[in-house]
Amino acid sequence: MPIEWTTSFQVLFISFGVIGVIFAVLTLLALIQQARVKAVHGKDEFNHKKALVVQELDPEGFVRVQGEIWRARSNSGDTISIGSRVRVLDQDEMELVVGPWKVDN
Repeated sequence: MPIEWTTSFQVLFISFGVIGVIFAVLTLLALIQQARVKAVHGKDEFNHKKALVVQELDPEGFVRVQGEIWRARSNSGDTISIGSRVRVLDQDEMELVVGPWKVDN
């Protein structure tokens, strides 16, 4: 009877060890991948990103960029209608400066 208990304990111990090693390797791989991604914050965070006009820019209004609503103004002073796609050109304090979205050929 004690030999069967010892064998069961060894199998359980080895199983936990294998699961622990797998967890450690997956965690390490996730950390390595996260370290490769360059975080961009501040003035350059939205540069050259596509935005959607959610309130007419005349020349100021609001746009949605990366899921966030931002106050924005047209770089040319022209009116840009709701639903238009624009490109973020610059950031002035808490306001984005946007221009027309042009598809590169």
